[in-house]
Amino acid sequence: NTRSVFFWVYTNMGFLAGVAGVVLSARNGSATPKAGDQFEMDAIASCYLGGAAVAGGAGTIFGAVIGAFIIGICENLVMMANQYVSIDISNFKDAFAFLLLIIILFFKPTGLFGEKQTDKV
Repeated sequence: NTRSVFFWVYTNMGFLAGVAGVVLSARNGSATPKAGDQFEMDAIASCYLGGAAVAGGAGTIFGAVIGAFIIGICENLVMMANQYVSIDISNFKDAFAFLLLIIILFFKPTGLFGEKQTDKV
């Protein structure tokens, strides 16, 4: 039954979004409307690195998790390298992560774990 599947999927996603909001509020020590700004770009980049196709289809959860680890490691490396350079590069951590994304997708357009889909008629 399609209606019940939609109901439970949206119920599950609403619950998980609430849990994520509580965890983020606990991590930040406060609840502000702009607490989650720019996380959506990291999520999209993680999915693309993991192999999710723009047209839909071929991504996996494992690939998205590995993509999130790669984005997180890249941003943390930039923050650690900020100590050793004379200019403040911490504002460019997203730029370094997306430069990595562009380089990887240039050489492997399907992402790290994506497969090319064949048209089945």
